[in-house]
Amino acid sequence: MGWMIACFKMALKILLISGLIFLALPAIEAFAEDIDIGYDIFIFDNRLTVDFDFSSLFSEQRISSIKAGYPLYIRFRVQLKRHLSLWFDPELRKHECLLKAEYQGFGSRFHLDFFGFNGQVRKESFRGASGLLDRLNDLMILQSAKIDALDPDDNLYFCFNLELRSITTKEISQARNWYRGKQSGGDSAGEEDKGLPKQLFEQLLNLAGLGPTKYQLASYIFRITQLKTVRP
Repeated sequence: MGWMIACFKMALKILLISGLIFLALPAIEAFAEDIDIGYDIFIFDNRLTVDFDFSSLFSEQRISSIKAGYPLYIRFRVQLKRHLSLWFDPELRKHECLLKAEYQGFGSRFHLDFFGFNGQVRKESFRGASGLLDRLNDLMILQSAKIDALDPDDNLYFCFNLELRSITTKEISQARNWYRGKQSGGDSAGEEDKGLPKQLFEQLLNLAGLGPTKYQLASYIFRITQLKTVRP
């Protein structure tokens, strides 16, 4: 009997929090679009280098969403792979960068938090979305493997894994605390989600349409000898 009561309480908690997610935050607009990341692959400073262009991610609709109060979180993973026709393509290198673009009405400025491929951190503000995008594209340069470490006869390509998110579990928890009459930061993360596993909480976000949108793309196949060399 005790386990039935425990299961009932957990189910009730899930239903209550699910409803809170919908009530506490307006529905986030769906972006029906094809993601196309611009890139240029070349050799620079004896390294395989990729220069990315994220302009297509910042459509007028998405910029309007950011200005309306929905930050854009981006997790971007890049894998260098060797192409094998009849076998699993092995991974040679893996890289990741994170960024957050948001708008603050006070001061009317866009803000960019950027954690780059090589660990560089940037926090900058801009008057307009175009300034933010120009700066982001300047930062989106990946220097991968050294040319000397690669076989010039290998067929290589990059795999791009992109996650877009407009809200995080932390922000949902803050909204939940506000509805419960608590001050933000008054409880630890563990106390906020006590009784509800984090993984289950994230699944609720996905069901509510607030989870990440994921894309996977691949570059063209190339050999080192086919790439242009850019001088410093």
